[in-house]
Amino acid sequence: MTLKAGQEQAEYAEPMIRYHQQNALHPEKDTEISVNLTPLLFFLVGYVTVRALLGSQRHAR
Repeated sequence: MTLKAGQEQAEYAEPMIRYHQQNALHPEKDTEISVNLTPLLFFLVGYVTVRALLGSQRHAR
């Protein structure tokens, strides 16, 4: 069970945005850019949630 949970987490650890450019004449100049936006997504959802909760408390008083 633990191994399966670890494997599922590994699937989510992959970058959300991946760009790969290949250079056929010069393979040493291949370019790969990977960006993982998951931490930013969690931060934004938490920020918006806390802001909405604080705003609702202000209007309730």
